[in-house]
Amino acid sequence: MAAQFAHGGAVPVPVARRRARWLRPRFPVRLQAMIHRIELDRKLANGADPASSELLATRGAQLTNERSRARLADGLEPLIAPHSGPVGLSSVVRPRADLRRFRAVLLALQRRLRSSEELQPRGIAVLKWLISDSAGRLYADPDPDAIASVLRLAAATMTARGQP
Repeated sequence: MAAQFAHGGAVPVPVARRRARWLRPRFPVRLQAMIHRIELDRKLANGADPASSELLATRGAQLTNERSRARLADGLEPLIAPHSGPVGLSSVVRPRADLRRFRAVLLALQRRLRSSEELQPRGIAVLKWLISDSAGRLYADPDPDAIASVLRLAAATMTARGQP
């Protein structure tokens, strides 16, 4: 198996993997992005451009990688079917009736996260913030419209290149 390049040439996969590894941010930058992930996620969710700094770009890449997306999709499961199995990324304290109206949106977001389509870090950061912030809208805000607006923002910014 070989990787195809724009000029039509093929490079053996091990060489392509070495190049991809070489293009990755340095270990200290990846480590800093993990240490400061909450702050960086908040900045990305609020619309910071990932290209504006190496740390934001690195965190954006971490959020959009396959493993992170799968973990977030799994974290949506308790929201979609609260009693379907073990709790992953979050535990829901809101009554199931409050979340039923969001089931279709949550399922669509979960499908996007599990797909191979390119997703933008802002939408993923918004969704991650929604389900992991125990003092946030999903857990503490009694207004279902507030939850709906955050879900719309996540959906809109997950695939859009620009700001909504």
